[in-house]
Order: sequence, then C-alpha cells, then structure tokens
Amino acid sequence: MMVSPSRNGERLGYGSSCFARAYGLTRDELRYILDPADVKGPDYPSETFRVLKEKEIRTHGEYRTRRLVLAAWDRMEANGEFTAMRM
Repeated sequence: MMVSPSRNGERLGYGSSCFARAYGLTRDELRYILDPADVKGPDYPSETFRVLKEKEIRTHGEYRTRRLVLAAWDRMEANGEFTAMRM
C-alpha cells in the first residue's frame, strides 16, 4: 500500500506531537527542539535539525516538519485529544 507524502507528513506531525507531550514537553520546548532560532532568535548559535531544515526549505520552500508537528500539536490541544489520551 502506498501512502501519499501529505499523509506521511500528517502521521509524522501526529506521532511527534504525541511523543513530545508524553515526555512532558510544552509547545515552546517542542518549538525549541525543532528550531532553536525560532525561540531564541536568528543569531542563536545552536541548531538541531539543520540538514533536514535546509533540505525541506530547498524542496518545499519551508521547514515542513516544523509546520506539520506544531500544527498537529495545536489541533490536538484544541480538539481535546491530549486530554482524552490523559496527556
């Protein structure tokens, strides 16, 4: 069975958000892990997923993983999924 790239992205976002929440991270902590400069400013000297970020910007015109993971987090927070899963 072939899964579309957009569906894979949704699964990535959902799974990553669930793991982050299960480990007790806040949304801002997850943002920091995905892209420290997003939280600390563009001059922050540390990076976590530089190669992934550069590849996605080149391929998709954006850091797609960051957008998908945070969108899944926001959706699950808003619709009560985290609460329903006791997270």
